[in-house]
Amino acid sequence: MKNGPQKNDSFFSVCIIDDHNSEKELKNSVQLISTSFENTYKFWEIILVSSVDNKKRNTIDSILINSKNIRYIGVKDNLSHYQKRVIASQEAIGDYILLTSPDEIEEINFIEMLESSFLESKIVIANYNRSSRFLNWITSILGSMAGYRVSDQTARTIVFPRTNLNYILEHYDNYIGLRYLNFNDFQDAIIYEINFKNSKRNFLYSLSQKFDLAWRLIVLSAPKILFIIAFLSILAIFLGLFSVIYVFLVLVFLTDIQPGWVTTTLLISSLVILLGGVLFGISLGIQRLIDLLSKDDRNSIIQERDANNLFSIEEKKFNVASNDENSKN
Repeated sequence: MKNGPQKNDSFFSVCIIDDHNSEKELKNSVQLISTSFENTYKFWEIILVSSVDNKKRNTIDSILINSKNIRYIGVKDNLSHYQKRVIASQEAIGDYILLTSPDEIEEINFIEMLESSFLESKIVIANYNRSSRFLNWITSILGSMAGYRVSDQTARTIVFPRTNLNYILEHYDNYIGLRYLNFNDFQDAIIYEINFKNSKRNFLYSLSQKFDLAWRLIVLSAPKILFIIAFLSILAIFLGLFSVIYVFLVLVFLTDIQPGWVTTTLLISSLVILLGGVLFGISLGIQRLIDLLSKDDRNSIIQERDANNLFSIEEKKFNVASNDENSKN
């Protein structure tokens, strides 16, 4: 018998993020997940997050009537894909949570991804088997500055064990962390390769999402940008001091000096030193505020395991037979 939690005792959540997908894609994805889960897991749920759209109202109502264990979360129409993922993750109650999109779920063996996450207690992320595009270099560099592994090869489908998800949700940059992993998490994650399929997403909408991602990554890069500014400020201070020393050396060893040169050089050097000191102080102050507001201990815990089968303990304690035992009797 396997030690630790059993698959039948774990709760699995699938969060479907409707991002301007068609009604057919929504229906097919929910039906596929429901059919697969009924034959595989005992405790499960489906969470559908979609903008409140009157055009899809009949489709949503039909899905809720004909599907089991499903919850619909209606959100504002102006929310981005990243914000919808945060809402879905906050609503999910499973031990293992899968985030996906309707246009990807049919191309991925999500049961296999959930099984890998369950067995290894690790994040499992789907990765497109294709070459990177040119624009990917821009977001990749910005992602590296922010501490994230950003790539257009990364699919929207990812499985989080509850422990990993909780730490990401508590962090201020959870909207990025639920889409792209930071470098520490990525090194420990399981990569699930999938074949690339041409996306049917709206080009202009996808482009706007790219700009939104780029801006968010620039904001998250603030600590490194502040470090560069602080370094340049220190360099400016030393150059200013060197210029002052040079002026005094000229006064000592030279006699033929242009009128006004000493005053002008000392004034410019003083301004450089002053501005360098001000920028350095501001950079330190802002960095201190960032450190106070973004304490992050999530990388201290790598895995969570339980040596007890809690469901079995409760069954014996209250003398309640499981469904498996009832079926045998």
